[in-house]
Amino acid sequence: MKETMMLAIRVSLSGKNTGQARKNNQTGAAIVAIIVAVVIAAILGAGMLYLVTSSSISGAFIGNREKAFYMAQAGRNYATMVINNANVAGTPEVIEALNGQTFVLADGSKFYIRTDMNDVGDTFAESTGIVNEGTPLEARQKIAFTVESIKFSQEVFAVSSIQVSARSKIDSYDSRIGPYDPATFTKKAIVRTNAITAGAITVISGGYIYGEAICGAGGNPAVAIVAPTGSIDPGPRTAATTNVVYTPVVMPTGGETIVIPNATQPLGETGQTRIYRTGTINFTKSPSKTLTIKGNVTLKVETALGDGNVTLDNSKIEIESGGKLDFFIERTLTVRGSSTINPPPSPATAVRILGVDTTVLNFSAGIVYGGIYAPAADFLLASESQIYGTVVADTISMSGAKSGCGIHVDKAFSGSGGGTGEGNVVY
Repeated sequence: MKETMMLAIRVSLSGKNTGQARKNNQTGAAIVAIIVAVVIAAILGAGMLYLVTSSSISGAFIGNREKAFYMAQAGRNYATMVINNANVAGTPEVIEALNGQTFVLADGSKFYIRTDMNDVGDTFAESTGIVNEGTPLEARQKIAFTVESIKFSQEVFAVSSIQVSARSKIDSYDSRIGPYDPATFTKKAIVRTNAITAGAITVISGGYIYGEAICGAGGNPAVAIVAPTGSIDPGPRTAATTNVVYTPVVMPTGGETIVIPNATQPLGETGQTRIYRTGTINFTKSPSKTLTIKGNVTLKVETALGDGNVTLDNSKIEIESGGKLDFFIERTLTVRGSSTINPPPSPATAVRILGVDTTVLNFSAGIVYGGIYAPAADFLLASESQIYGTVVADTISMSGAKSGCGIHVDKAFSGSGGGTGEGNVVY
């Protein structure tokens, strides 16, 4: 009997312990579930906060980069304007002074300008836009671009005199917009001389300057510029405030000595820069010949290797796509017949013809697309010769025949037609 009662008590106690344990287990599971839920919520909240914060920062950074880009564009536009104005005025020191300048706006945004003048080719420039400088959100954008060399931006400039005869004209166009069209040319040519003597710029009846005529500083336009009414259209006739600054041409040193045969002859290598020396180029009338330029070529025709003359008669100098030619001539460049230098689609800015103090330029026929810089040379343009580009010489004499000769100023050289230098975003 006693053993039976003890067994009953044990069974009763055992049942009570089992229920309590079950209750405790359920409570623990609930606590674990709550902790897990809280941890998951915290992780999700942290993730959402990260995404929101990251998105905000990313958006701010993108906005700053865009703002820095526009600052760089503003710097490019400003530098292009300054360089073009300095080119037209003939003041290279202004371009040099632009190098290293920083311009700061009221909100602290800024652009930095760097320039590097090439004596023959372009002025290379960089504009760097900067916002939030010195902060974690700092952004920079750089644009590299080029503006035509001061040597070839003077449009039509003669140190001593300019003579425009009947059936001769000077007008303008912009090859960046389209090819020259005799029906739609523009009247924006800038024709200048440093001279102030009577008739320093003379236009004979039947000749025309479509643009403006400018005599030297201190001169009287009524005396220095002699032209019939309406022959300088639209004008005005003025005197410069300062004379054009020009520098003599010096033959560059070095280069591979070559002989250019009296036949078709490619010169240079695509994508490469080459310098060549030769003594003469004589492309006679028959058969016609073509000299093809590949890559960036400097070609010097020197008396040390020959007579220093270049004669093109019913022949061509063609520039391969992407190529450029700096053409130094020590003695006489003669262009006649149906000869063409640098025909389209190559841009006129791909060719620069340079003459030293012994150079003479004699164009009795033919077509040239390019810039001419020979401030000590006499430049003779006769018959039906046509120049599409710019001309700098000591004297310029135009004497047209038949349909007439012409200098058609390509504003792509001077930049004064409203365009800006070509640019590429660097970063």
